[in-house]
Amino acid sequence: MKIDLRRAAKAAAVAAGTCALASASPAAAAGTPATVKVRVVGFNGTTLLPETQVTTTTTPIDADGHGDLCSGTSAGGALYDATKGNWVVKYDGASLGYEIDGIEGLNFQPFGSSPRSDAYWSFWLNNTFASNGACGQELNPGDHVVFFAQCQATGSGCPSATVPDHFLTEAPPVPGTVQVGTPVSVTVGSVSTATGSHEAALPSGVTVTAGSQRASPDAQGLVKLTFPTPGTYTVQASAPDAVPSDPQIVCVHNGDDGHCGTPALTPTTARVAGLRNGSVFALGHAPRLLHGTAVVGTLGLRQVELRLARRSGRRCQFLSGRTGRLRNARCGHGWLVRIGSAPRWSYLLAQQLAVGSYRLDVVPFESLGEQGRAVTVYFRVAAAPVLPVKKARAASSAAAPTVTAMVVGKGGKVLLASRPLRLPATRIAVPGAGLCALAAGTPLRVLETARRAGRLRYQLRRESSCDPSQLFVTAIDGQRNGGVAGWVYKVDGRAGTAGAADPAGPFGTGRRLRAGQRVLWFYCVDAVRCQATLAVRPDARAVTAGGQLGVTVLAVDDHGHSTPVVGATVTLGAQTATSAAGGRAIVTAPPVPRAYALSARDAGLVPSFPEAVTVQ
Repeated sequence: MKIDLRRAAKAAAVAAGTCALASASPAAAAGTPATVKVRVVGFNGTTLLPETQVTTTTTPIDADGHGDLCSGTSAGGALYDATKGNWVVKYDGASLGYEIDGIEGLNFQPFGSSPRSDAYWSFWLNNTFASNGACGQELNPGDHVVFFAQCQATGSGCPSATVPDHFLTEAPPVPGTVQVGTPVSVTVGSVSTATGSHEAALPSGVTVTAGSQRASPDAQGLVKLTFPTPGTYTVQASAPDAVPSDPQIVCVHNGDDGHCGTPALTPTTARVAGLRNGSVFALGHAPRLLHGTAVVGTLGLRQVELRLARRSGRRCQFLSGRTGRLRNARCGHGWLVRIGSAPRWSYLLAQQLAVGSYRLDVVPFESLGEQGRAVTVYFRVAAAPVLPVKKARAASSAAAPTVTAMVVGKGGKVLLASRPLRLPATRIAVPGAGLCALAAGTPLRVLETARRAGRLRYQLRRESSCDPSQLFVTAIDGQRNGGVAGWVYKVDGRAGTAGAADPAGPFGTGRRLRAGQRVLWFYCVDAVRCQATLAVRPDARAVTAGGQLGVTVLAVDDHGHSTPVVGATVTLGAQTATSAAGGRAIVTAPPVPRAYALSARDAGLVPSFPEAVTVQ
């Protein structure tokens, strides 16, 4: 006869081991320290504590000062270490010991209370119901400990008196380390939370997520996943009426790229200096000297070559290495011109560039003759003025906008905290060119406004004229451009394609910054592909004191495309949480009602703009 484990837990908490934290005194005998993983799941499969690895100790825990100790090497000790003591326990006397009533801010009424709580904390070990209380259950190396909210009556968070009815299991992916494009097999199973028995069929709505991928298992619980890009992916199964499975890790590499223990072969990478993608130059002001660097990778540098193509209507021209001038050729064709073998390259054009659209390709070749990582820059030479007259008049008559700006330096250090800045037209000193006009509503005006307020310093490259499309930021607060790293800006999550002072606007469309937009200057560590910037999206703008606030953390690339982030730290006042699958995190609101800043950080990424959240 099968026994309903949930009823057994409600009838005898200690015997069933669901919410009893410790047996009666004397203290439980300590076992051997072990490295284990602990996670906590709230209602509807919400992750309250992502899977956290801890190493238990022999130091016993006095949970609430009664002197009845819990073994530090037990499941209770592991939970205490993983949550850093963020739990609520109740001492039930020598015969019952402690019971767990709250974890990570989700609290239930103690057993025997009136009215009865809708749910209690269930304790599982290695994908099965634990037969001992948390303090009576000693652990072995590699054990997986899960505490989840189990309903026992309908109410808030409990659509029925039995949810969750299923506990999902997931076998380690096969293989766990793969080449890009190689299928990975994942097998999902399900255990009944009522009987503790494996179920013949999966519950409805099971979904396996891995990064941005989502897939449903077949009738045998099998899912095949293929990963298009290298990286470390967290694979986890979830369903509407189930405890999510333990997360599993798949490491994906693309040959010898340094991922998954493969040797890292760094490609030789080309970079163009002083010419930004999408720049527009007035006739006679386009640079004649093309220059940049080749960052030498593992396989060295044999030579650098470039290709410069011009298109005007249906006519195409390409740079000739023999004459140093553009010559007519079929559109779509062209040739590479060898310009040297030194890491610092330059090429002086024989004449000024004519009106037209240009594409510059710089291609490095490694010592074995293989092509390195090339860079392509698109720019345009237009008849003066650069802006159409109609748009120029509109821009000059527009009121100076007020934007929200932030500046982040190396290592994610915030040099200018998020604040509103007004961006009227002004004049600035340009090295070599003297006093030059700076249009209203340009990204460079953000730095100038902050400088005049005494909040930061910046430097511009030396120029021979006041051409705004040529003004180039070389340093902010002493942090200088170097190699493939340097200062860039984003507007509402998109990387600007025009110069920071260009009156044609950040994207060269003739539309400058508008009131309410967000402008982020940050130190890009690799101009070929800058690190992502974080964005944090709260489920609500107001939350009750001590309540739970759902948050989504996203990584935004240069094009404004976003993907969820796992492992980011979310901060609301002094409260923190860590994002899990889908970029989701649950943060506990501070106890004092007022307005707080919600933000997110993660190693290697640019911190988010803060979002205002009101605690009521």
